[in-house]
Amino acid sequence: MPGTAEESKEYWNTHTLGLQYQIDHSIDKGTPEFFEHIDPVASRFHWIYKMMDEEAPALKGKKLLEIGCGMGRDSAEWASRGVLVTASDLTPNAIEYAKKYFAYRGLTAEFKVTSALHLDFPDATFDAVYARGVIHCTAADIRPAIAEILRVLKPGGRALIFHFYNRWSWFNFLHKYGRENIEFVDADPPFNNIYSVKQVKAFFNQFDNVTAEVQHYYPFKTRRTGVKAWLFNHIFVPVYSALPERLIKPFGWKINIRANKPA
Repeated sequence: MPGTAEESKEYWNTHTLGLQYQIDHSIDKGTPEFFEHIDPVASRFHWIYKMMDEEAPALKGKKLLEIGCGMGRDSAEWASRGVLVTASDLTPNAIEYAKKYFAYRGLTAEFKVTSALHLDFPDATFDAVYARGVIHCTAADIRPAIAEILRVLKPGGRALIFHFYNRWSWFNFLHKYGRENIEFVDADPPFNNIYSVKQVKAFFNQFDNVTAEVQHYYPFKTRRTGVKAWLFNHIFVPVYSALPERLIKPFGWKINIRANKPA
């Protein structure tokens, strides 16, 4: 049976992204020590911060909405680059983590509990909308979320919607045939759509200047434990990482979209 919106909210309220990176469970969640503990793993998606460096100069002093901010790390990175951030999430727990993370970093933002499917903002509010690893998890049909992004953007505004999951990827192969959950060891979310690049681009057919890039084509070691995790870290990662980039780049796990709302 397909999941429901309420089941999705309940799942993400107890599975805030970032919690899966904690190894030392003696550290209290939401403390500075906790953020220091998980930040090295949370920050490894280097292409995200390269994109921010490219996009932030044009957005300095302008309003950006992050949909699905989780613990707030990416929102904080935008804020540290001079962008006026509104960090939103479906769940109250995530917003509480995000507020603590901003305090830890000494940064400020607006915070809002709201659904990607029904963003609680007026039309044409933001100069940019950013999301990472969120939109594909919102519902069985993600088109209403894409429509909401278009609605809240100002004319000409920037859509930076990252980490759709790529059907034709090494990760999806291991997920299906290794029978491993994607997000958390105990359970995956009610919705976790996986698409081709063509399908993802088609969702943005009402936008201009749409570009799609595949990333995460070299695997990172996992913090999970057990035989499959050992095989992944000690055999798959070094062997696959030795392959030429030109061969494996099309099979990266993440699809990233940059686009503009028509002016």
